[in-house]
Amino acid sequence: MRGAERAQILRHFYPTRGFHYAVIAEHGGYLRKACSYLCASHVGTGVVQDPTFLDPMQHYEDLYREYFDLYCSTPIPAEGVESASEHAFVAAAQAPAHRMAMDNPQPATERAASQT
Repeated sequence: MRGAERAQILRHFYPTRGFHYAVIAEHGGYLRKACSYLCASHVGTGVVQDPTFLDPMQHYEDLYREYFDLYCSTPIPAEGVESASEHAFVAAAQAPAHRMAMDNPQPATERAASQT
């Protein structure tokens, strides 16, 4: 994401901060999360040697990616106007399959088998 669209999204998430501060804050958050993920994956898969350790994390990432795509799929609306992405997100979150996936996480092998 670049240009005016990037500035608009950053303004949405950091409404009281300037563009440069928002970019620095977002990058700092990304670095902290990336380091946390690297440490957790090393401990879970390298030290503990649990092959299913990352399954719940990967499932969460898939659900969060879908949520964020829906949330940002339409331009940020004008003040006081609901966006189409809000309606899409609420509908998706209330769908039985999504609700069940969020309430009952399964290992990736079980998810793949249940989707076929």
